[in-house]
Amino acid sequence: MAAHSLTRRFFVHGVILLVGVLTIVTIFEYFVARREVNALYDSRLAASASMLYELMSEELSDGTKPNPGRSLLSDEDKQAFQGSEGRRLYAVWKDGLLIDRSAGGLMLADKEPPTGFRTITRDRDWRIYVAHFRDHGVTVLVAEPASLRNEIIFNAATDLALPAALLIPGMVFVAWVLGQDSLRSMKTLIGQLGKRSYSELSPLDPASWPVELQPVINAMNRLFERLSAGFEREKQVTDLAAHQLRTPLAALRLQIQTALRATDPKERHSVLDRMLNTIVHAGKQVDSLLALARLDRRTERVEQCDWRQGLEAALIGVLPLASARNQSIDVEAVPAAWISLDSTSAELICSCILENAVKFSPPESDIRATLEADSTHASFSVADAGPGIPSAERQRVFNRFVRGSEAVTTAGSGLGLSIVAVATERAGGEVSLCNRDGRSGLVVTVRVPLVAETKSLGEAPRPSLVKDKVSASPS
Repeated sequence: MAAHSLTRRFFVHGVILLVGVLTIVTIFEYFVARREVNALYDSRLAASASMLYELMSEELSDGTKPNPGRSLLSDEDKQAFQGSEGRRLYAVWKDGLLIDRSAGGLMLADKEPPTGFRTITRDRDWRIYVAHFRDHGVTVLVAEPASLRNEIIFNAATDLALPAALLIPGMVFVAWVLGQDSLRSMKTLIGQLGKRSYSELSPLDPASWPVELQPVINAMNRLFERLSAGFEREKQVTDLAAHQLRTPLAALRLQIQTALRATDPKERHSVLDRMLNTIVHAGKQVDSLLALARLDRRTERVEQCDWRQGLEAALIGVLPLASARNQSIDVEAVPAAWISLDSTSAELICSCILENAVKFSPPESDIRATLEADSTHASFSVADAGPGIPSAERQRVFNRFVRGSEAVTTAGSGLGLSIVAVATERAGGEVSLCNRDGRSGLVVTVRVPLVAETKSLGEAPRPSLVKDKVSASPS
């Protein structure tokens, strides 16, 4: 798609608007001039009818019977009536009989017409006025060519249009200058942004820019804020990864050196087992860091998923771990619980909580998981048989790489509850911790608002690991 010039667009639109306004003004002035000229000439035509009657009044008053063959006007009266244009016509009727007329007057009306103004067409357009005078029972018709007033109207319109036409080039130039001046602030803003480095994300001062650019400035500042927060999160994840992976890498180096020096096969095998455990632990830390980084990358697009399906996916990974420790996981779940969260994050919430429950519960213990819903919220809770978390530490364990005092003897990265907290916040929910009543163990509860079910049409049904109640027990 070809780029377009904002300056050219502004200029063209301005010129079109200017020409349109001048055209409308000229047309309006034309009709105003036409109305005024017609009114003026009609009043003159009415005055000429009265004048014609006054010129005839003496002859009409002497009681002499009018003679159609003799004009009631003298040559001087006719010249005065016709005026400077010399193109007025007249006809006079008394008691319905034509008693006087000018040359050509009969072509306008061969019998006494009704009173008033009107325009008629004969050889050309004529404007006529008919007046009736009761004193002598006389009807007077006066007429003049419509071209007289049309010439004046045309001249008036030309006088109006010509200055407007001469004004357009000057106003076009002024519009161009004003357009360039109006866009100068935009060009300045573009220049300042172009000089910034990728790390310069300080906000722009809205007070330094015109009011019209305030929405742009505010949007840019919000973008800078999001970019700055994103860079800071990436830096934190990088620093955390470097810090957390330094220990297992150092341990691996020492273990490899020990294995290289070992001569006893049993000792070498023991070292290799420890190396494998270290690698598995480091891999889990990397997976947790990557999951946390994905959660930190917030998007404006709102996704929805069925939390039950996330629980099913989490159970696939957790059940083998529980079986290896002879633990059972009892699960009760509602048929569906749609929440405003992507399916990966929903699975992460369930996986982290269930893995912690398996890891901190003793072998051959029972773990209970429940997914329930009311009219507005869905809740997922897991009750384990582990040591629990003291109340003074429950808020602090949601921080990254922070572990409770009861967990120091168990391997872990300290990221599980952090991932749960971040994912739950994205869904608009909350996480709570409490120890089990009357027995050892911790209860983790995640409560998230429900949304309307929006599964796509034609979605194939999936086999479910979660029925009304299932139990994952060692075989």
